[in-house]
Order: sequence, then C-alpha cells, then structure tokens
Amino acid sequence: MKPEDIYFISWDAWEKREKATWDCDVPTDFGLAGLYLLANFKDERDVTNESPPTHLDPNVIYIGVSDSPIHRLGSNSHGAVNRYKAKFKDPSLSNLYCTHWQSRITNYELKNSESGEAKRTYFLYLERKLIWEYATRFNRLPALNRK
Repeated sequence: MKPEDIYFISWDAWEKREKATWDCDVPTDFGLAGLYLLANFKDERDVTNESPPTHLDPNVIYIGVSDSPIHRLGSNSHGAVNRYKAKFKDPSLSNLYCTHWQSRITNYELKNSESGEAKRTYFLYLERKLIWEYATRFNRLPALNRK
C-alpha cells in the first residue's frame, strides 16, 4: 500500500453517511482501518466529487484516521463533529459532509499482529501527510484539526 493508492469515496451528507450496522454478527474488531474527511459545504451544489482523489478541497475541515472509519463516523459523539456544531453554527449538521477510505487491514490485525504497531504508525503517517498536503495547498490547517 502506497499513499498514492488512497482514494476516497464520494462525499455524503452527514445524515446520509454509511453507518456500520450493529445487528450483524461481525465483531467491531474486524473493521477496516483507514482515513476520513469532514467538510462544510454551505450549498449542496458546491459538493463536488470531481476534486483530486484525495478530496483535498478548501471545504475540508477535518482529516482523521481510525481503526474503523465507518464505526468512527457512525458515532454522533465525535469530538470534531461537536466542535463543528459550535464553530460553524450548524447544530443540525445540515452542511456537514464526510468521506472515507478504507484499507484492507483490519483493526484486529493492527492490535494483534507482530507488525500491528508498524502498520498503525503508517496510518498516522498517512493522516499527517494529508494534513501537510492540505496545509501547503491552502496555507492553513483544516479548521477543526488542532495540530
């Protein structure tokens, strides 16, 4: 897996985002590790899926990494989402959009294999690489990334 192999799916409105179902018998340990982005689009017409595969456009407000992006995005208690409500004065989350990329590596593998720590470090590197690319492209951090 190389950074250039990362492609995010199409943007989804927060209320229409893909959510993991809790009524299946697949353990959460078998979620796929990856990256996710949050964006603030004031007008649905501004949502474009024609941006670069990394989706780094100026409306991105958060770049994150997770052992399971679908489970992470399925939570309404995400710290960046709570900060979004206050900062963008959008308590209904009507302008919040998300996208994600999942690897082929399960979070079980990250936690239980000999190479898990190295693989986890690689995901942290990918997150920081995207933040760096965003910062160099737009001369600022995404609004909700703290560092």
